[in-house]
Amino acid sequence: MTPTTVSMPARPFRTTALIFRSALLAGGASALINMSMYGLFQETFSTLLVGQPGQEALFWPGAIVLFSLVGALGGGLVFAVMRRFLRRSERAFGWVAGLVLLASLAMLLGVRNGSWDVVLLLALMHVVVCLWVLRLVPGREEQHHRD
Repeated sequence: MTPTTVSMPARPFRTTALIFRSALLAGGASALINMSMYGLFQETFSTLLVGQPGQEALFWPGAIVLFSLVGALGGGLVFAVMRRFLRRSERAFGWVAGLVLLASLAMLLGVRNGSWDVVLLLALMHVVVCLWVLRLVPGREEQHHRD
């Protein structure tokens, strides 16, 4: 008797390099949007530019770009690890990203010496990074076309 092998359906393979390129793209896109929101808020609310008396300015453009990129690359790292060890990594990653976003938003409630506009801008920036990471990092399965 010859042994019979059963082959599993091929799962689309995303290399770690592709995951990190996608994360870098997500970070760049979110940094551009976050900088635009910062500019809009800066023009609308003076506390973002000046800060409280005796304090440094609360935001600066380099920090916005840096933290957008770091957040997206962190998401890419988490997805790369999940992709390696979990069967349904895309679904699990969506849940993990949502939980991390909720935790980061809850943490913003504890921001001291920040006005409501600062907290709102930070919350929006977190949401932007999360959405771009969820959109770009896991990639999309190829659509099967009906004949």
